[in-house]
Amino acid sequence: MNELDIKDTTQSEIILKFFDNNGIIKYFTETFSFPEAYVKKNAVNFALKVKNLDAQNKDGKLLQQCSPQSKEQAFVNLLSWDIPSDNRDFYYLYNVNGNMKIELSYKGLIYIASKNGIELRGDLVFEGDELETKETSNGDTYEIKRKNIFGRKKIDGAFVYARFTNNISTPKLYLYSFEELEASRQAGVRKMFNKESPAWKSFPNSMYLKCAFRKALGIILSSNVNNVPNILLDDEMQEPISSPAPVSSLKTADFASQSFDMDEAEKVDEDFKQQQFAELQKQFDCRNINDEM
Repeated sequence: MNELDIKDTTQSEIILKFFDNNGIIKYFTETFSFPEAYVKKNAVNFALKVKNLDAQNKDGKLLQQCSPQSKEQAFVNLLSWDIPSDNRDFYYLYNVNGNMKIELSYKGLIYIASKNGIELRGDLVFEGDELETKETSNGDTYEIKRKNIFGRKKIDGAFVYARFTNNISTPKLYLYSFEELEASRQAGVRKMFNKESPAWKSFPNSMYLKCAFRKALGIILSSNVNNVPNILLDDEMQEPISSPAPVSSLKTADFASQSFDMDEAEKVDEDFKQQQFAELQKQFDCRNINDEM
């Protein structure tokens, strides 16, 4: 184990102990019925990702400054998607007017689709590229030749190759022009009441590719698969889930969505932790919930 591994392990242990002592793990397991081990693993990864993103932040909109309720909602969405919560870029996090927003990336779409039996591959096609396709009785095939992989600027379109892992149908290739991708972008903006994802500013190519994957999934899932996660079809930043659990008070929500300050976590006195934990347990006891709801 190298020095970096030791440091990360120490941070993880501190975060997990902080969560346990403050009843945060208990909150998510009892309120939302997620398994304890699943919550612990994702809570640590989520906290470390927030910390890392804030360390790289240049616009001053820190994730730790987001409201407690929005942090809680983002984490619940993440748990419900069942995707890795680490730094593999399966999702984006933003501070939008003091509220934490979470959004699935195209890599996250591919990951969730794979867990539902759909293998996806695809990429953008740039000016000068040559995309050759072929339709056969065994399914579609393609070959792409790049003119200049370091000078790709103008997007001509995108392709998505889809294959069912159980072979219920032959592989299919979906092709989209840039105009179709841009129309999909604008449709997403209108659906979100003219709110565009901040990812379009930072990662425009990745977002156009996400449009292509989402359009292809819309066709695939409409005729081939039942009971798939809605997130494969939803647009852009996630709003609160349809049936969020009630929060008994702002204080309870704050406990459930703590800012993950490492220095503060290390300094908290053990007696104080136990006092806070006892208070939190009392608040979460459904027999004691009253008109604070």
